[in-house]
Amino acid sequence: MDIGEFKPQYEKGNYKYYYCNGNEMPLYTDFEKMCEELPNVYVGTHDSGMLCAHNMPCCICKVNHAVFVMPKGIFEPCWKCQKEGYEIIKRSPKAKRGIIDRIFDWIYHD
Repeated sequence: MDIGEFKPQYEKGNYKYYYCNGNEMPLYTDFEKMCEELPNVYVGTHDSGMLCAHNMPCCICKVNHAVFVMPKGIFEPCWKCQKEGYEIIKRSPKAKRGIIDRIFDWIYHD
């Protein structure tokens, strides 16, 4: 499939969003096949262990580079998005969470 012939509905940085299956729109099944493989992410670390370079975009703004947390081996939102309050959190399993979290899950998710 050549997506160059279709105009994205939303575009920011390298992020492009397309509507599918309408008149003069690409087929969803073509996008599904195209998205089966994950993109290559490259991380290069300086031999001092103090610096690293990578090509992972921020998962929030999609314009800046994400922050690579070397001890954990994970990517967090860029510094700008972190200043706006975005962060990655790990939720506890349901059995270990408090009653407020369980009520919130019951109201909004179940």
